[in-house]
Amino acid sequence: MIPGYDEVRYKNIINLLKQMPKITAPLNFESDLMRRINSGNFNENYKVKWWDKLFLPSRLIPAAAFALSIVTVFYFLNFNSIEPENPFLTKPKIRETVAQTSNKQIFPAQTPEYTEASVNGSFRINKEGLNFLQIRLNAAEKAKINKLKEEIKAYFKRKQ
Repeated sequence: MIPGYDEVRYKNIINLLKQMPKITAPLNFESDLMRRINSGNFNENYKVKWWDKLFLPSRLIPAAAFALSIVTVFYFLNFNSIEPENPFLTKPKIRETVAQTSNKQIFPAQTPEYTEASVNGSFRINKEGLNFLQIRLNAAEKAKINKLKEEIKAYFKRKQ
């Protein structure tokens, strides 16, 4: 650094400070100031209250971070969650419509209907014990479904 660089740089500020009027301090100003500092009485006027200490940024920021982390833990971790049931170990629930019809009406015994469970038809499942809603189709709907079945079978035969 160049010697005298600060004097050149702050020349305007130095000139303004030199133009300010001089202030005279009262007599024994320095000794009175030192006496006050050494006596320690100045602390009583500026006592910090406990609530002022509580809201200091050095204490408020860590407390807010801790509270925020607790809230996020309780938000993402649900401690009251019930373990889901294993669907393979529970008994199937009977629908209300099936339970109501089985209690109120007695259907005549019919020969059990079978359906194919595989593509080649080697397995057959009895529909009688299954819990599903059976839809009665008219002749036009049955013809439409049969036509779709034939189209699907033809599609798979072409793919093979």
